[in-house]
Amino acid sequence: MAETVLNLEMTDPFTEHCLAKAVDKFARWRGAAALPCAAENDAPDIMIKTVWGEQAIKKTLIFQDAKWAEKFLSIWHLELKLQA
Repeated sequence: MAETVLNLEMTDPFTEHCLAKAVDKFARWRGAAALPCAAENDAPDIMIKTVWGEQAIKKTLIFQDAKWAEKFLSIWHLELKLQA
């Protein structure tokens, strides 16, 4: 299965705060939806790395499943609206 990669630009502390909240909500969603044997899976549900650019910091989020990336994006967009 191919990984799904999202690149999110962190333009200000507000955006970083929304990302942290969205990651927390995504983790809680995955924990509630996981099967009992999911803990034995050695592949992480999500990986996050920081990419330093000239203009801004970017967060690269790597998902093992495209559906999880879609779910994260819906959480992310909702979090941006709720926090605005």
